[in-house]
Amino acid sequence: MASTAPHLTAEAPASPASPRDLDLKSLSDPEDIDTPSAPPIQSAFVNLTRGQAVRTFWYATMCCFFAGVCVLMEGYQSSTAGSIVSNIGFIEQFGTADPVTGKKALDASYVSAWGGTGSVFAIFGHQLNSFIADRWGRRIAFLLAALTAIAGILTEQFVTTMAGWLGGKMVTGLGWGMGQVVALTYIPEVAPVQLRGALLCCYALFVALGQLASAIALLVVNRTTPHHWQRAIYSGYVLVGIFLLLLPFIGESPVFYARLERHEDAKKALKRLYGKIDGYDIEHEYAVIRAEIEHERSLRQNENDSVYKEIFMGTNLLRTLPSFFGLIMIQWSGASVVFSYATYFLQQVGIADPFQGSCIVFTLLVATLSVSFYCTDRFGRRTLLFTGGIGCFICNIILGTLGVVKHTPAVLNATLGVICVWVVIYASCLGGVCWGLSSEIATPRLRARTTAVVVNMSTLFSLLFGYTVPLMLSNKGKASRNWGVKTMYLFACLGAIGLVINYFMLPELKGRTYAELDEMYEKGIPPRRMKAYVTQAEKTGVKKRI
Repeated sequence: MASTAPHLTAEAPASPASPRDLDLKSLSDPEDIDTPSAPPIQSAFVNLTRGQAVRTFWYATMCCFFAGVCVLMEGYQSSTAGSIVSNIGFIEQFGTADPVTGKKALDASYVSAWGGTGSVFAIFGHQLNSFIADRWGRRIAFLLAALTAIAGILTEQFVTTMAGWLGGKMVTGLGWGMGQVVALTYIPEVAPVQLRGALLCCYALFVALGQLASAIALLVVNRTTPHHWQRAIYSGYVLVGIFLLLLPFIGESPVFYARLERHEDAKKALKRLYGKIDGYDIEHEYAVIRAEIEHERSLRQNENDSVYKEIFMGTNLLRTLPSFFGLIMIQWSGASVVFSYATYFLQQVGIADPFQGSCIVFTLLVATLSVSFYCTDRFGRRTLLFTGGIGCFICNIILGTLGVVKHTPAVLNATLGVICVWVVIYASCLGGVCWGLSSEIATPRLRARTTAVVVNMSTLFSLLFGYTVPLMLSNKGKASRNWGVKTMYLFACLGAIGLVINYFMLPELKGRTYAELDEMYEKGIPPRRMKAYVTQAEKTGVKKRI
């Protein structure tokens, strides 16, 4: 639970007020926050170190880790969709014959349509599962995402026409979107604040693991039975099965029940997640959750306003925009090229064995993302975003320049080397940080819907790039649109724009509870100065700076 989850301290605050003595309405009054005699209510465990948090809240940490497994299929399916188009058997099945040579090839416009369709239905999945998660719970939303993924695999394994493959992309795209939104909603609600950034990296890690599994599956199929491309599709059942085995161990979010005022269910959920911790007071910790919810409600100007309208009003807008521009750095840095169309990209670059090259790329991605677990909460979100953004910008310029010169063996080796450097920079900085920003910046009451809207807006760019990137990379068709590797110049420009916007809009979230973020946004603190701001909880000694 980010700020609402319990966080043990080596030195707990002296004599916290009994939950029976707490006036939740008065605690939610912004004026009372500045009154020294009435410091903000905090978890009794808010000052714990990261190491202590892992040892103390091992079960909640494990639940967040298991939740990340939900997006294994997202990574697998998204990578497979972009890379299977280089498989011989797939080309024979869905390609069209050249009237002169008789050799079959995929039309780049079809490849674009398949990628774009997946993104469109992912948008539907975001909205559908954000509603389900808020209405029936996070666990139900997880289950539906897994079942939809299975339906997508079933569809893809039996299709024999381009229209059928398009239908498969619709179902799998829906499953991607459903898994995305519920994972990004659940993890920050359950994770201790000291580990929130690291555990949100689980999302990026499991997407990367899915992409690596796809690269390995396609490499094996391409080298052993290249005409039986369906075998790469079958592997998806294993990944969904792993998540379904873990789902019973994932505890429901107490915040979900608290917002529906199902108090006893919320306390049972707290007990399951944290009840075995020595000295854990369920009544007090639940009062912390209730205080935050009441404070959020007190700031709501009109009870009749729709949730989606609120996202774009007042301080909520100031939290929605950086959520989007932080997340969009993944797209604008060039990930749409390097990962979504990894094998296709490497094939257009001129790499002799693009399937082997994609395995190298995704192995590097998984290995380096593991570093981001430490870096995210050690160095902070802003530091990593700007370091990664600048590094990817430089690599994109170099890659674009290498695309201009003649493709000699030395140039091809240099290109693959720069791609590997790009992957290391991206994974250690942007990959682990950007996905979780919408969940961290949004006010908790609007988290599920804000995450859905922000990921939707990002997916629109995915839709755009899903259609245009294959056309730009393709070496067939109109010469004016065949950029090849020079496509990376475009992402260098977009990445530079994103860096400028994020400098002014992105707050530092390291060690901040949701109550502290609420306080800073309500007081109009500029996001770039929030790192140094001393909150009321820190002034009164209730919370130490992490």
